[in-house]
Amino acid sequence: MEVNEETVSCIGVEFFNAKEAVIKHIAVLPKERGKGIGSSMIYFLCKNYDIHSIFAETDKEAVNFYSNFGFQITSLGEKYLGVECFLCKFKVK
Repeated sequence: MEVNEETVSCIGVEFFNAKEAVIKHIAVLPKERGKGIGSSMIYFLCKNYDIHSIFAETDKEAVNFYSNFGFQITSLGEKYLGVECFLCKFKVK
């Protein structure tokens, strides 16, 4: 996504069976966070690709973003040394 000709965000997605997607990475420049840009990228996926389920795996730093969007959060425990990971699932209505 661009704002004033500057790239401020990006999202990488892997699609499965045409109705499910996995967010591999999502990033928004720190100065642009809190403006709904990350959420708008997920809404774009749902609307334009007719996705029914979205999954993501993340750490503590980003888990609140997914929770606030409406993803169900499940702890995967300490998947990497000293790093708790979470599985995030969202069912599109």
